[in-house]
Amino acid sequence: MKNRQKLLELAIVIAVVASAVVWFQGDPIVQERQSARSPVVYATAMFDAGAPPAERPKETLSLWEAQYDAAQVALGQGDNKKAEALLLDALRNAQPFDEEGLHETLDDLGLVCFRQGDYQRSADFQARAIKAAQALKRPDRAATVGLYETRHALALAALDQRSEALAALDRARLAYIEAYPAGSPAYADALKDLAAQHRSLSDNEGAAKLLEE
Repeated sequence: MKNRQKLLELAIVIAVVASAVVWFQGDPIVQERQSARSPVVYATAMFDAGAPPAERPKETLSLWEAQYDAAQVALGQGDNKKAEALLLDALRNAQPFDEEGLHETLDDLGLVCFRQGDYQRSADFQARAIKAAQALKRPDRAATVGLYETRHALALAALDQRSEALAALDRARLAYIEAYPAGSPAYADALKDLAAQHRSLSDNEGAAKLLEE
């Protein structure tokens, strides 16, 4: 039993390291964030479709940017405590107006909590990031939701909640079906990543089915 637990922990570590690399380096969603920050019109963080849009005050945007960018530097330096404090401050400044800042900050809080071994808070922040991403009104919304579901699955797996993690991966698959044309390179890459996570949860049958699509 102990050997099985060690193997599961090792698989989770391998999966999260691979995911973290994508999280900060090769993820086109993250790259897009760098050019998306501008004092434009945002929907309210309450995600009320009937509510009129609110223009984010420039000084609030600048404060969120400063805190968020400082948190990225701290994350890069491995200073997780500092990054968490900065991200929590950034979250308070993102919530009133900015749906983009909200889901990005929640997603990174999920990472920093995972790094510190606080898997329950990581799962909670990722669940909130998913909800925030689902409210986005842009074409790549589904891809963002799918990505966050895979990260949610990592935290759930670390909590030994296997069935919940597999359910999150299935939601990610559905989001990717919506996001990418069938047979496209992006869709194929997404399925490969999902298959790897299924294998890390000893679901080889699920992994095989994904690779057959």
